[in-house]
Amino acid sequence: MLKGRSMAKVITVAQQKGGVGKTTLVVQLAVAFAQMGMRTMVVDVDPQGSLTKWQKLRQDKGRDNPSLLAGSAWQADSMIKKSKDYDVVLVDCPPRADAKIAVALRASDLILLPCQPAAPDIWALDDTLGLTALHLSKLRVVLNRVPPRSSKAEQMIKELEERNLPISEVGLGNRAAFADSLAEGSGVAEAPRNSRAREEIRALANELLAY
Repeated sequence: MLKGRSMAKVITVAQQKGGVGKTTLVVQLAVAFAQMGMRTMVVDVDPQGSLTKWQKLRQDKGRDNPSLLAGSAWQADSMIKKSKDYDVVLVDCPPRADAKIAVALRASDLILLPCQPAAPDIWALDDTLGLTALHLSKLRVVLNRVPPRSSKAEQMIKELEERNLPISEVGLGNRAAFADSLAEGSGVAEAPRNSRAREEIRALANELLAY
């Protein structure tokens, strides 16, 4: 169990817009936490079931798994309550902003909103932010697929900062390794030590534990 905690740290990943890397972020963090020696559970309440498919692929390849529970968003609270023997629980929410995911948000210690530094993603934040308004102290925007040396991306990041949104210090670069490892039933935290993607996800995992 994490030092100073009697229950698991619950981290929910939510975003109204699809295609922002929500499930990829859950997978990568789950593997990173497990590699750090933490008992990790993932809760899949996204009806697309991508997280469940990833775990099946992982099992087929004989890899150790983070534990997984799957169900509807309404069941998130009861599934989280089964996590007392874990250090970290990661919840993958449906790609929409409605009352169903409010159950998971209430049960969370931390709410992550993955966001690419692009106008459509930033616009889509508004609906999700409306649902998380009562949980702002738990909220962190995680910049994802950040392109190198892009003035447009820098402009979008500045726009987020001007809105006084809490942004994680560590962002994730636009690296094929994140999606490629998911398709292989693995995570970048299992990659060789000189992997930039591995360094980024471990740094983000450590930052989130500090909140």
